[in-house]
Amino acid sequence: MKKHAVLALFALPALALAADDAIVLSHESIRQRIALFEAKPSSQSTPGMSKYLWRGEPLWFIESPCCDHFNYLYNAQGQPVCAFSGGIAGAGDGACPAGITLFPSTAAATTP
Repeated sequence: MKKHAVLALFALPALALAADDAIVLSHESIRQRIALFEAKPSSQSTPGMSKYLWRGEPLWFIESPCCDHFNYLYNAQGQPVCAFSGGIAGAGDGACPAGITLFPSTAAATTP
């Protein structure tokens, strides 16, 4: 019985990582969401999605549908760049390029 309890404790972090990985959408799915976002007039917002410029390149921030999942930044090809926020601690995956800071009110990602 104790062996199963210990095994379950070690498996929990692996399950959490697998759940976050499952939220990364396919490149095609992201490209479709980007196209829909771009087709809307600038006066209409898309809940849970924002566009930013970083070093001259567009990035799209897409919030995950539920808690404790990563919120990814995607490039124009629909590939995840990094998880800027979200996850168990809320701080993302720590893989964003140095200096990326999102300012939703100005719709620009900046570097120092």
